Amino acid sequence: MDSSLVEQIVVKLRKECVLVAGRSIGCGFAVSPGWILTCAHVLNPDIKINDSVEVRLWDGVLRTSILRHLERDLDLALLEDFKVKSVNAVFGNRPRRDALVLGIGFPVRDHRPEFDEFTARVEGFTTIKYAKKEVDLELIKLKQGRIECGFSGGPLINMGTGEIVGVTRFSNDTQTDLGGWAITPESVSFFCFKVGVELNKKEGFTNDFEGGFFKPQTVERVRDLLLNLPGWGIKESRISFIEIALGRRHRILNEIELDGRPRQVAWSVARACEDYPELTESGLVPFCALLNTIPREFGCRPDRDREINELRILLHCVFPEN
Repeated sequence: MDSSLVEQIVVKLRKECVLVAGRSIGCGFAVSPGWILTCAHVLNPDIKINDSVEVRLWDGVLRTSILRHLERDLDLALLEDFKVKSVNAVFGNRPRRDALVLGIGFPVRDHRPEFDEFTARVEGFTTIKYAKKEVDLELIKLKQGRIECGFSGGPLINMGTGEIVGVTRFSNDTQTDLGGWAITPESVSFFCFKVGVELNKKEGFTNDFEGGFFKPQTVERVRDLLLNLPGWGIKESRISFIEIALGRRHRILNEIELDGRPRQVAWSVARACEDYPELTESGLVPFCALLNTIPREFGCRPDRDREINELRILLHCVFPEN
């Protein structure tokens, strides 16, 4: 893309960035009408869902947003802000090695935040393994950029395409140009998809959660899991289970026929989880709500539990607390 066009995109994105005041100073930016994305670690550690968060616009105007969604493992948070009417941010695929990227944020200098930018190169990707979790987290590793405190939560822009390719997370050294790390666009897409916030994506965006996790083989495995549940062959039993898992008002219950042959019903439910991903009453997407409900309703069974855990990983489900 022509450099002048990229610069125009950056100018527009700057106007949609806000200073987020919490445990530290950070950045947030509009990702969908009514929604601002930032890093979870920027917020106060004791913050709760539905608490108020003060943000400051690029022109200095203060306003209050509300924390609606928080995922500390991904280090992401979504703030509801009804003042956000339109969005220029377009998410693209993760950047190639050595790609030039630009970050926007509010670095703190002389005890006061400044609205500024940094540039860096993509060095590669870092994988973080959580000791008590079965899924790993991948981050974009940056080099040749001075990432100071205050850039966390801000957009990372590919200077070759003008697309957002990540969210700045933390620095390797705030006093030097040793770079740092950023959250991948796939993680952002997964987080927003789970809570029903729609992102602007470049055509051809390769989202593993939408394009990879929902492979036909995965849907078939969910179907077979449902089909082998105790009582699935009895209409009343399977309807009761689905209502417990999804809630009686979920769209899936009105969109599919539940009194057909057991195998066809299991297939219809599995496909409907993909077609109607609206959050359930438990705050999960339907696939994950079903998987989390099975052990509660039918107890533990080693072979079935292994299958459930494998599907949870494929679908990036949140593992329930023990």
